[in-house]
Amino acid sequence: MKSLTFALLLSLIYASDLSAHCPAHHLADAQTQAAAQKKSVLLVFVGGDWSKSSQIFREEVLKNAELKKKIDEHFIVHVLEYPQKQSERNETLNSLSEKYRATRFPTLLMTDFLGRPFGYTGYRAGGSEALLKSLSEARDLLAKRDAAFEEALKVQGVARAKAFERGLSLLPQSILREHYSSELVAIKKADPQGETKLVSDLEKAEALQKERDAYRSLFKEKKYDAVVQKSRMEAAKAQGEEAQRLSMYAVQALVSQKKYDDAMNAIEAMARLAPDSNFGKSAERYKKVVTNVKERDQKKHEGKANAAKPGKPRLPIVSKPVAVVNDVKTLEDDLKQLRTELAESAKKARKATIAEREAALKITALENELKPLKDSQAKLVDEAKKARSEQLRLTKKEKTLQEVIENYHAMQKRKREVSDLEKNAAELQKKAEELRNKSKEIESGQ
Repeated sequence: MKSLTFALLLSLIYASDLSAHCPAHHLADAQTQAAAQKKSVLLVFVGGDWSKSSQIFREEVLKNAELKKKIDEHFIVHVLEYPQKQSERNETLNSLSEKYRATRFPTLLMTDFLGRPFGYTGYRAGGSEALLKSLSEARDLLAKRDAAFEEALKVQGVARAKAFERGLSLLPQSILREHYSSELVAIKKADPQGETKLVSDLEKAEALQKERDAYRSLFKEKKYDAVVQKSRMEAAKAQGEEAQRLSMYAVQALVSQKKYDDAMNAIEAMARLAPDSNFGKSAERYKKVVTNVKERDQKKHEGKANAAKPGKPRLPIVSKPVAVVNDVKTLEDDLKQLRTELAESAKKARKATIAEREAALKITALENELKPLKDSQAKLVDEAKKARSEQLRLTKKEKTLQEVIENYHAMQKRKREVSDLEKNAAELQKKAEELRNKSKEIESGQ
């Protein structure tokens, strides 16, 4: 099998004499072009005039004829330009940046003609040589990936699984499930006993992320009792370090409920499950953290209690400066703590909002990908039905023609046989006539 070369996804807005505009909806054309020319696709995510780094990239790369020529030797370049405001970006731009995890501008991504990424890089001012080096390294990685995939198609069983695993191990694990699902399925099918580790490691990582997301959702909703119950139930089913990891969710929930003594007891119980593990060795550090939180909480409540008590009439500042300063210091500490908590809350809110948006974009992208697959399946079903009907028609026609030909040859054979019999009969009649004539001659002589 020939070594695969690959195409990418977006189109470039070069200077007018250096390139042609290729809008996002021409992605398939860019991929087809790359496949036909045996090149890869260099997908470039850039910002508009609002992005200074994107402007530098345009000047140093997109408008550099010599550099462009070197890139064009191996890549079909495809650029997407992103408006500054999220609301101004269309669905295609959002889905592609989500699909390929392009969060900064400019981002350069290399994919094959199937859209599977095999290299990422950014760009800094004056980094033309570094860019060419990154592209070259990505192409070397692609060659190794393709060699492993090619070998996998030549062997069977565990050997096939190991070959696919060698190719996939060159790539970031985070992109495998979305972009290399067929190879993962092939590994699992070729290695049902699990001698290779890539798929199982990936499944463990995904399960851990799913676990974290589930607990994060409960914490977000402040369902601390549900966290404790879920944590203890799941930890009871696990062993060793896994049970300890699950137990720590309960510790966090108890601290959030300000049940500090219960949290300390939970840490001690967690440590006993596997004293020599990382969790077990960190138990004292966890307890110290809980103690610090407890003390800070107590001081906070003491400050509020003191503020609630009726105070003495306020004296001139100069009469008792130390007391006044001490009171302000307490308030400043409270304000500082409040600001810290507020910043953390805002950070969590931003993350949750981004996660929600990312999930929505991913669902939309998957739905968009699924629709053409369904359309293609319906078309293939119809084509298969027509092909089977045509096959049946041609089979009947072949049988009919075969029968006609066989009948023809049988008739010709019978004609030859009749002709031969007629010739033999004529010769026999001639001989009989000759014998009769000879007999008459003999009788006349007598």
